[in-house]
Amino acid sequence: MGGDKRVKQFTITIFVIASIINIVSFFSFQESIRQEEIKHFKSELKGYAKHKVQDTKLIIDGMVNRLEETKKLIEEKSNFEEDVIKRILIVATRMNYFNFTSFAYSDGKGFDNADQRFNILDRNYFKKSMEGKIGISGVISSRVENNKPVQIISIPTYDKNNKVVGVLFGVFDFQTIEKITNRKVVRAGKNKTYILTYEGEYITKPENDLKYINFWNYLSNTKISKKEIRKIKRNFLNKKEGEFSYVKENITHYGYYIHVDDINCYIVTEIGDESIKDYIKLINRLALKDEFLAITCFIVMLLSIFLYFKKTNREIRETNRKIDKNMDIMYKAAEHSEKLIFTYDNKLKEIVVKTRKVNPLFREKIIIAGPKKLISYGVIVPESIEDLKRLFDENSNKKNSEADIKIIYKGKEIWYNIALYNVYDEKNILTDTIGVVDDVTEIKHREKEIKRKLEIYDKLVENAILYAKVDLEEGILLEVNGKEESISFSNFIEINILKKVKSEHLPFLLEKFSIKNLIENFNTGKEFLEIEFIIENKGIYKWVSCVIYRLSLENNNRVLFVINDIDQKKHKELELKRRAEQDGLTGLYNAETSKAKITKAIMKNNLSDEKQIFILFDLDNYKLINDTFGHFYGDSVLIDVSNILKSKLRSNDIVGRLGGDEFVILLTNVNSDFDVEKLAERLMENLRKSLEKTYVQDGKKVKISGSIGFAIAPDDGVTFETLYKKADKALYQVKKNGKNNFIRYRD
Repeated sequence: MGGDKRVKQFTITIFVIASIINIVSFFSFQESIRQEEIKHFKSELKGYAKHKVQDTKLIIDGMVNRLEETKKLIEEKSNFEEDVIKRILIVATRMNYFNFTSFAYSDGKGFDNADQRFNILDRNYFKKSMEGKIGISGVISSRVENNKPVQIISIPTYDKNNKVVGVLFGVFDFQTIEKITNRKVVRAGKNKTYILTYEGEYITKPENDLKYINFWNYLSNTKISKKEIRKIKRNFLNKKEGEFSYVKENITHYGYYIHVDDINCYIVTEIGDESIKDYIKLINRLALKDEFLAITCFIVMLLSIFLYFKKTNREIRETNRKIDKNMDIMYKAAEHSEKLIFTYDNKLKEIVVKTRKVNPLFREKIIIAGPKKLISYGVIVPESIEDLKRLFDENSNKKNSEADIKIIYKGKEIWYNIALYNVYDEKNILTDTIGVVDDVTEIKHREKEIKRKLEIYDKLVENAILYAKVDLEEGILLEVNGKEESISFSNFIEINILKKVKSEHLPFLLEKFSIKNLIENFNTGKEFLEIEFIIENKGIYKWVSCVIYRLSLENNNRVLFVINDIDQKKHKELELKRRAEQDGLTGLYNAETSKAKITKAIMKNNLSDEKQIFILFDLDNYKLINDTFGHFYGDSVLIDVSNILKSKLRSNDIVGRLGGDEFVILLTNVNSDFDVEKLAERLMENLRKSLEKTYVQDGKKVKISGSIGFAIAPDDGVTFETLYKKADKALYQVKKNGKNNFIRYRD
């Protein structure tokens, strides 16, 4: 009874001390979390503001570079004629971030890409650029956009005598900067970003603070000291960066401001502490819950200790009697099972195998040095070596322990479960250790496969429109969207797929979703099938993917159907494919795609009696266009020619640009030799008339036309290379005979 009293007093003392420690640590933990969160918020705001400044500087630098490129075009191409400059301004505005791109002559009169007129003779940036310098204005009121706050970048333009004859400038507003540099604070989405002048006037404003027109006025209506406001104003005037905080409507706001030299303004970012408060509340709830569970577990543990001390001796004596009685029975039974039994001497570190069986890990009947000897065989994988050491090293401190050990033997993966059972005498002293070794390789493989299947299952159904478990052999559904269901597989496919697809796709999908086809595929060992198609929902067509996944290795007929919306992904893939296939300038197929599509069409056509016309076409005098008007003009000529080619051909014909001014065309589905000659002659004559054109600029004229050589498939060849060589020979003959004509290849 005295022992029980001491155990009881010890238990109460431990409980009181642990409770006090828990209460103190809880409140300390709460404050630490709050301070750490505030620190992270401030750090993120500062980083966000610096990112904004860096992005703004990069954009301004990019704008200056684009203006320089536009300036070179004006100086080279325009002779400072207004119509030419205006066309260049229109193209330049599309290719950069300016709201307007404008040009002003030395008298200050100018125009922009929208044909708006103005006079900026009195503007400082204009005067600066007339002196040969790059001008970046402060925030000014736009003369063409209802006094909207804008900023202007200007650069001088020179004539051939290196004299400044005008100023090219771009106009942008700060909403443009905001859109381009739009980012969010990593830890929260409720941050505000705005741009201020030195005087605190808003250039861009937070949406929820529209009633304030001045930042200082806004701060004066919050809980912040006047001293702090004066400090911020002083930093603004001295172009210093810094942080601030204020309280409004019981919410503490943290902010950071930083000066941007390029736009002569301040970027300010701020965020409220609502997220911190929510986070602290969540932490408190979780901490209290864990605290309650910990205290409950602690009480249960103390009670268990109390009871354990009373029962331990009796249980040990009873256990030893049972062990002694059953030891011989266990050894005999082990002889007729797959298990290996051994004893382990903790002092001598010696293993003695008690059964006839040995295996790649326990190779000898007596293993001196115990675990070290097992490791020396070199078959245990590195991650299991520590588990084996820990099992034997900590054995004396535990009643029972076990570990799963992985080995590689002759290239094969094998798993053994080693369990150690300690035997104690009446004084609770360890006398013997019995070990049981069981081959659990098959179990481990099954566990691994089950884990893999569950991970795949969770991933598949995570964002699914619809998913269902199906028994193909019975032809019924077992579950739909996680709920038990019992409808026929054919009805499920009819309602959810076949009724929503276009009629022309029905034969394909009927075959793909037939039970016979699915079972045949899975019987070949496939893990899953994927079928992509287009369905209709309320008049809108979109791409979906149906993944059919085998659920069991043993049963090929239990599968999971998962339907996912892949419309955006599919359109991106198709767009990327289209871009990869297109020539960047003309929009026609590029050389590689042209060759691939023509080769495929020729191979497919070999199975029929139809003929195809392979055409090589290039421009006459195109080099003269580039030499006279420049490559920029030459590119526009190629675009004109491409549009003509597309307009004169059928939708099933193939047209591409091989490079420079060389084009290739394949006319398909031509029925006879008579049709070949007739179609070729009509198309060639039509193209020749359409392409014969004179280009004029600055009093200079260049007349271009087209030369065409063509061959017939399969008469002249059945490969792209063969037809190209023969059409090229015909084209060479046209050029030799005076250009602007067409010739069919003849042997």
